[in-house]
Amino acid sequence: MPDWIAITIAFALLICAFMFLAWILTSALEEYFKSKWEKEFEVDLILAIKISQPSWPQILQIAASRQVRNERIYWILQRLLREILTGRNTELASHRDLVESYIKQMKETEPFEGMPKEIRIHLERLREQLTTPAQSMEPLADQIRELLSVNDKEKRQQKYYTTGGFFVGILGLAFAVYPLVSLNSPLPPAATSAQSTLSAPPASSTQQHGLPAQ
Repeated sequence: MPDWIAITIAFALLICAFMFLAWILTSALEEYFKSKWEKEFEVDLILAIKISQPSWPQILQIAASRQVRNERIYWILQRLLREILTGRNTELASHRDLVESYIKQMKETEPFEGMPKEIRIHLERLREQLTTPAQSMEPLADQIRELLSVNDKEKRQQKYYTTGGFFVGILGLAFAVYPLVSLNSPLPPAATSAQSTLSAPPASSTQQHGLPAQ
């Protein structure tokens, strides 16, 4: 293999690896800050419930100040209610009705919040055409949310698998290219002279002992 082809392949691999690592780093930082903001919002929410019992619009303002989307508010409230019902959070046991009212208001005002736009549009049209109360669509909305939550977990796992497969592929390609490059690389002078000496034909007996005297 010519040297310029090997150099081009190596340079292309380095560019691909750099771009992939940049994407991984960006995704990791995004997930980190999202998790950090959600934890901070949850702390603020617990303090606000214990101290001031804010209204639902005020809860939304607190979430907006922490850059937390409404879809995450729903799951944080559900998790908080679970902690209260299971007895893990005894401090908010007296505010159970307030937490349940937040969840109820969110389902009434934004029943399809957190769903993909293409799904939410169809559900909004379906709700407009139904003659039954909007609460009748709550089981469907909750089921879709659970499916989306499972899908998000699978996407994160797939991202890890993709990352591992990429590095394995890079290593395999490097092992495949290295023998071709090493075989076509020039030998050092000492090795070249030794190889030429070994490959030279042996001298004849006449050449070794000289010509006989006349």
